[in-house]
Amino acid sequence: MQSFPRVLTHGSGVTMTLDATRLLLAFKKRQTPKKIEPSLERIGLVLEDASSEDDARSPRPIQEINHTQQRFWVRSASGGPIDDKILTALDQLPDSVGLEWVGPVYQLPNVEGRLGLLCPLPNVLLVKPAGRARATGGALAERLAKLGLKPDANRSKYLGDYLYCVVRDPRKSSAYQLQRSLLEEKQLVAEAHFENMPMIVPTAVVPNDTFWAQQWGMTQINAPGGWDITSGANTVVVCVLDQGCDLTHPDLTPFAAPRRDPHLERTEKRSQP
Repeated sequence: MQSFPRVLTHGSGVTMTLDATRLLLAFKKRQTPKKIEPSLERIGLVLEDASSEDDARSPRPIQEINHTQQRFWVRSASGGPIDDKILTALDQLPDSVGLEWVGPVYQLPNVEGRLGLLCPLPNVLLVKPAGRARATGGALAERLAKLGLKPDANRSKYLGDYLYCVVRDPRKSSAYQLQRSLLEEKQLVAEAHFENMPMIVPTAVVPNDTFWAQQWGMTQINAPGGWDITSGANTVVVCVLDQGCDLTHPDLTPFAAPRRDPHLERTEKRSQP
């Protein structure tokens, strides 16, 4: 599979290696397995299914493939590498199929089986401007536009110093190529990272945050799971109802303020001059 880099660097700094037998396919419109399977089978691809030989050895023996209504994980029907012939056949699929882009699949080190598989999305880059570029902005904006990158203002506002940049045409110039070009612009760009989508549920598009897995609340509610449907809107108001806390709970007792005896308080008041 010569069209994709053999290795890529994950946002945490580890090196990911290409799994040449798998791909992530993104479609312009909602699809169903029944609708796309015939086209895939004709070119030697099958949908990734929920069963696998490594499930029995996995810490999570029940694995659900992270298919969405517009993104589907596939593998070669033969079990061998996906060659240029298959990639060319994907490019030649009719417009009625509506294939938007093809993403490679990579294996994280020290994570066995499909739990360690993910796709660095070819249509997104998270770009951190360099200090001077952050102040001026004009030169960076021109460079991003020239490379075919468009900052998404709605998503960028939640990323601190990073810009969420969408690749205009990932089939012609993918995020993997653009990352290398951006990192050469040291006066404009401090960092450029991929947005990763893992193969196994529950998480979908995961933030490029090394400590994401340690954020208990966000992972419990599967916050990124809905991002394939919508990224939200700044017009939505969210209210959190909190009933307070039990200060007598054993975990909080050492930190709770001591309760005063009402009888003692009345006695102290009477004794005051």
